[in-house]
Amino acid sequence: MGAVSSPPHPDPLRPNGAEREKLGRDSLDGWVAYGTVDDIPKGGGRAIRTIVGEIGLFRTEDDRVFALDNICPHKGVRLSLGAVEGDCIVCPAHGLRFSLADGRATEFGAGMTLPVPVRVIEGRVLVRLSPPPW
Repeated sequence: MGAVSSPPHPDPLRPNGAEREKLGRDSLDGWVAYGTVDDIPKGGGRAIRTIVGEIGLFRTEDDRVFALDNICPHKGVRLSLGAVEGDCIVCPAHGLRFSLADGRATEFGAGMTLPVPVRVIEGRVLVRLSPPPW
């Protein structure tokens, strides 16, 4: 059986003018702002379109934000359409759970999705789209 095709996400976030975060001498290139924490529903996810593909942003009930490749490796559906339960995102197609911290499925042998560096500064969500300069 092939992967299930997902319809386009209803409202993916776009970068804020492809804005690069500049925070003085401690800033690193490659961080791009994608809205605010309030753009991500508590206990849910939101898709963002990037130059490297679609990424899912996820917000826990205690307002922690995580980012993962948005496609379930098992069924090919968008994880951002699932529900956050504790520190996991639950795939909306079949209920498989993925750790928000490292993208690994909680069930043995079920695969993983790639984690993406994310940070929140003054309520703004920034995603790292390029590797560190070292």
